[in-house]
Amino acid sequence: SVFYGSLTFVNSNFNEECDFSLAHFKSPVLFNKSTFHDEANFSSIRSERGFSLHNAHFKVAPDFNEAAFHAPPVLDEVRIDEQLVKRQRGLFASVREPEKNAAEISRNFRALGKMAHEARDWLNEMDFFAQEIRARRFGLDFPFGPNAGRFWFGFIYEKASNFGRSFARPVVGWLGSILVFAIIYWRAAVGGSFWDALSLSWREGLVISGLLRTGHLRTLLERLYGVEDKDTHQIVIHLPNLLAFVMSLQTLVSAFFLFLFFLAVRNHFRIR
Repeated sequence: SVFYGSLTFVNSNFNEECDFSLAHFKSPVLFNKSTFHDEANFSSIRSERGFSLHNAHFKVAPDFNEAAFHAPPVLDEVRIDEQLVKRQRGLFASVREPEKNAAEISRNFRALGKMAHEARDWLNEMDFFAQEIRARRFGLDFPFGPNAGRFWFGFIYEKASNFGRSFARPVVGWLGSILVFAIIYWRAAVGGSFWDALSLSWREGLVISGLLRTGHLRTLLERLYGVEDKDTHQIVIHLPNLLAFVMSLQTLVSAFFLFLFFLAVRNHFRIR
């Protein structure tokens, strides 16, 4: 169908499935503040003027695959409900909307992400990416089956940084890891105090500082793990191999959280 006049659906409610696929819009189209309660099909549409979804609300992920726009569509404050609903019997069991499958939902979010990218709408682009990853779970990606790696990496990425959008989660994770490793160092120590263990953990948690073997680090190690040599009466650092491995592990854990923090900075301010 070809639409020559402007179409305005401001504050409209689409209670049933609507199909605009293959439509050709010659004039501006406005769906501002409209609510779509069922499927909305905009696949392969062509818009030669403005196309606005400002503050639109979709209950089901809309289909914009192969849509072509003269100018990037307006996606400000668009909302799409979570496509995985209800959790049952444990951490991972979920109930998916029966009329939509994971491949279709993820493909729709991928098309929306492309639209947001073309509009330079970075926040919506990140949100659509996050929903695409979540939509794949238990339909395409499984914790102990096909695409298990993608499932777990996506799960960890979500919980640790909200898909690269959270500043607080990586910082809390980093500070929490410093405290946890400080307790480990303190429990394994033969001397010193908890503050010495915390100082050691802080140094290792800074990644670069933790890799530098300075005099201060040696002093901390002598306090915590130093024993007196009976022959020379000098303090010798006795650092078990397992504890040395734990220190290296902390460097990796801290690098992971710091990477996620700087990734959130980059994503929010679009640093290239």
